[in-house]
Amino acid sequence: MKNKSYLKTPTYRLNMSKLEDCDIVLTRDYTLTSFGVRLATWAPYSHAAIFFEDSFIDATKKGIFSKNPQRITFSSKDDFCVLRLIDKNKLFGVNLTNLKNYIRNEIGNSYSTKDAVMVKLSALKGNGNLDEQFCSRLVARAYGSVGVQLVVDPDFCSPKDLMNSSLLFELKDVYEELSENDLEYLQTENLPDNNFSNMAKWLDFAKDKAKEVDYKIQNMSDVFSFVMQYPEYDTVMVDAVKESGYLDDINGIIHNDSLLYFTLFQHIEMGLINKNDKEFCKDMSKRLDSSLFNFNRWLGDLEALMSVPRLKLVVLFVNNYKCLVEHCIMRVQNDVDILREADCDCGLNDKPLLKIFHEDRARYFTLIDKLY
Repeated sequence: MKNKSYLKTPTYRLNMSKLEDCDIVLTRDYTLTSFGVRLATWAPYSHAAIFFEDSFIDATKKGIFSKNPQRITFSSKDDFCVLRLIDKNKLFGVNLTNLKNYIRNEIGNSYSTKDAVMVKLSALKGNGNLDEQFCSRLVARAYGSVGVQLVVDPDFCSPKDLMNSSLLFELKDVYEELSENDLEYLQTENLPDNNFSNMAKWLDFAKDKAKEVDYKIQNMSDVFSFVMQYPEYDTVMVDAVKESGYLDDINGIIHNDSLLYFTLFQHIEMGLINKNDKEFCKDMSKRLDSSLFNFNRWLGDLEALMSVPRLKLVVLFVNNYKCLVEHCIMRVQNDVDILREADCDCGLNDKPLLKIFHEDRARYFTLIDKLY
């Protein structure tokens, strides 16, 4: 029997300009699964996700992947709530970076339906699979990775436990009503979600192949470790990645990003974006932070892969990370130019990552010289 949803009219979505990295989002929908979780936990919400670099990271039956918040809609204001850490100093500097790294490293990991059910069956918890995740475990463990204990048992907790955490408070008025343009946008192709679906395809294939030699793959980094140890699987992994369409999706996302910047520059030039518009400046400043973070992230991944033997899978992803790093360089430059064109005083000179961006960019081109 299909898990049918009775959600008919999308009316609201979360206002991303009011969200901050590592905010926790609790939701419900109108599926039988959601109803069952809410009934079992006697709570208004059935699912938990974490806001991270303008995306929702959550654990579903397909695994742990990112979703575009602009495409997550609700029919009622009661279908969601957003929680934030009361003491934000606990997520300052290194702690915030480490929490983000924990989330990032979990992307692609498997979902444990059995462990999710065990939340209410305490006598069976000793038989759980702690290597895998489910939605509220992912959130609680992410915070726990930097010493913030949101719940009594991060391994077996529910959205209700997060909602009742004494370390969190609920944000108010974090939603916006959908416009006609928003509803039209929901009908367009969803490239980021397609990308993660295709990533799941080749990761599931890799996990199954690794079982042939009793090797356990949980996330993408494990795939590289696997082919290092079993190079006879190198070619078949490359074929799986190519056939999944995963890399093609990334090229499409980069292309759409380039069109977005072209449009933004045009709108500024035509006066369609007001100079020093506070909301626009805030959104662009957050986009710059995301561009800088992703630049450092992809550059780090590229450096790591360039230090290992050049198997076919490694070469494939070195070229992929090269494209992503160069795209992030373009994004950073465009973000800064747009902020200046729009007369936005967003503390550009005070952004630590921007201060070292030029030095890191030079390091990247030195790497590429070694590559070729």
